[in-house]
Order: sequence, then C-alpha cells, then structure tokens
Amino acid sequence: MNSPKTTSQTSNARIPVLTSLRAEDWEIIGLYFFLMAGSLWHVLGVLQSAMSVLSGPVVVMIALWIAYRYDQVLRRERSDSAHRAPLAMPQDHDGTQHNGHLTAAARLETSPTQARSGQALSGIARLHQSSITVRFHSWNLAVGVLCFALEYVGVKTGMIFGKYQYMDVWVPALNGVPLAISFAWLGMLLSSFAVVQRALASVQSPWLRAFCVALCMTVFDMFMEPVSVKLHYWHWLEATGNSFIVAPLQNYLAWFGNSFLLAYCAVRLGLFQTQMPRVAWHGYWAQLLYFSIIALAA
Repeated sequence: MNSPKTTSQTSNARIPVLTSLRAEDWEIIGLYFFLMAGSLWHVLGVLQSAMSVLSGPVVVMIALWIAYRYDQVLRRERSDSAHRAPLAMPQDHDGTQHNGHLTAAARLETSPTQARSGQALSGIARLHQSSITVRFHSWNLAVGVLCFALEYVGVKTGMIFGKYQYMDVWVPALNGVPLAISFAWLGMLLSSFAVVQRALASVQSPWLRAFCVALCMTVFDMFMEPVSVKLHYWHWLEATGNSFIVAPLQNYLAWFGNSFLLAYCAVRLGLFQTQMPRVAWHGYWAQLLYFSIIALAA
C-alpha cells in the first residue's frame, strides 16, 4: 500500500508534464479530441442534427485557424529578421571587432555610411518578409475564389468533377454551392503543404513539391468522398458500384490537377519555405482519421 508521501510525490510528478505543455500542444489535443468525438458520435448515431449544423463552421474554423497560425509564424520571422539585421560593429585600429553592446565612444566611431547601410539592410529584410505575408494571404484569397468557381461550374455543368449535387447540410450556400467548400480546399491545401514539408523535406523541385501536395490532397479526397456521401454533404448522380470509390475517376483527376496547379503557383511565389506550425501537420492527420473511423464503421 502506497504511503501518503509516495502518492503526493507521484501527483507532484505529473504536474510538470501538464504545465510544460504549450498553447499549441493544447490546441492539437483539442483538435484530435473534438474530431475523434465527432467521428464516434457519427458512428453511434448520437447528436446527428447538431453535427450536421456544426460541420460547415468546423471546416471554416480549421482552415482559418491554420492560416492564422502560419500568419503568426511569418510575422514572427519578420520580427526576428529585423532584429538579426547586420549592424556595423566598431573596430579597433588593428581591425578587431567589438562584441556586445556598443559604448558611446564606439557609436561615435561608427560612420554615418555604415549606420545607413545597417538601416537599409534591416528595411530590405522587413520588406521581404512583409511581401511574403501579403503573397500568402493573396494566395489564400485566390484559392478560395478559384475553388468556389470550380465547384460552382462543376455542380452546374458536371464537366469538372463529374455529376454531383450538394445537400442542404453546409449553409450558407450560393445557388446550391456552399461557401464552406472554399475553406475546405484551403484548409486541406495548407495541411498538405505541412505534410510535404515534414515528411519530404528533401524535396526541393517546385514540380515535385506540387506533385506531392496534389497526391496528399487526392489521397485525402479518396477517404473523404464515401463519408461525405454517407453524411449527406453531397451525393453523386452517377453510381460507381463501389462502396469506397464512390466518385467517378474524373473527380480524382480534377482534384489532383487543381491541387497541383494551386500548389505549383504557391511554390513559384516563394510560399511555404518557412516551416509551418505543427497544428497544420496534425490538421491533415486528425481530419483523415476522422473520415477513416466513420468509413470503417460503415
């Protein structure tokens, strides 16, 4: 039987483990908990009405959450670059540089040309990082607009992904196409980039990086399609006769092609060179696990 002292020591040993978790760790834990709970509710048939109402907002929230976290990373890098910008260091007569804080005498020895040079380098670094942030959000906006346009044309004509229709689960919608679908594309593209960054860090070719991102997107869609049909997010008007591959081949080719083009544009714009936050990596696997659990229980 454990003594009170031993029990107290064990309890105290657990406290540092919890307190050492960062805010991002708690966010990742919450992401898995929320999605796993949702998948189990679907499997058990619990709270189906609430899950239908929440599905669209959750898709939007995940995409915006990942984009916001990466925006923070880019802004932090911009701030760090500004502080790391090289400043002219005073030198002794023998050419030896001083380290540490500049003294008043050393600051007087720094020539105006050197000072202006340091300020110019700092300004260039700040402008470079700011332009990347602008490009990132411009790409996000372009993804949302272009993907919604593709979905709209696809629903109305059946010429892009095949013949399909959205149900009334994801609202609001514009002429039968939910606005949340744009965020679904964005969130998965961001997460797929995070997977490629971590799992295939040695891949540097823009074409190959875009190919790997498109492959991640297509694999995810293969798991998402049967579950989305089961949950009445949308349905296909052309039956394939397969319980897993429920969409026509045209859909997966279009997913790959569109993902490849958007990913290639991002790489050519110089985006996603900075390491993405861990929540983006886990966003891919948590959502894939969510769809996998529901698919396997079907």
